[in-house]
Amino acid sequence: MWAGPPTTKTKCPLPSSAECHTYDGRFGRPKAAVLRGSCSCGWRGMAEYLLDWTTLPDDLSGPIPDYAAHLSVIRNTAVQLPAELTALLTELVRQLEGLAAEEPPWSP
Repeated sequence: MWAGPPTTKTKCPLPSSAECHTYDGRFGRPKAAVLRGSCSCGWRGMAEYLLDWTTLPDDLSGPIPDYAAHLSVIRNTAVQLPAELTALLTELVRQLEGLAAEEPPWSP
């Protein structure tokens, strides 16, 4: 979710981020007043939802349905992969999971 500064109704003039703490008002950063849905494809929701910092990250009830609606549009226009490619990708995932299970846990 994209959070914009409190006094701006348009896109944030600063580089945007999906991290809420980027706009939490600390360290001279702007404090967001609204949330908007966003997607890595570049889609940005039109609706803005007032941001209550006391409920984050538990209450994202505004932008989440916007994002879900966006995904349903994408899902409805997507082209289905051929069955052979789906089978190959499924087998690749199975083999990678098997290799990952054999590896000892990583520790720094």
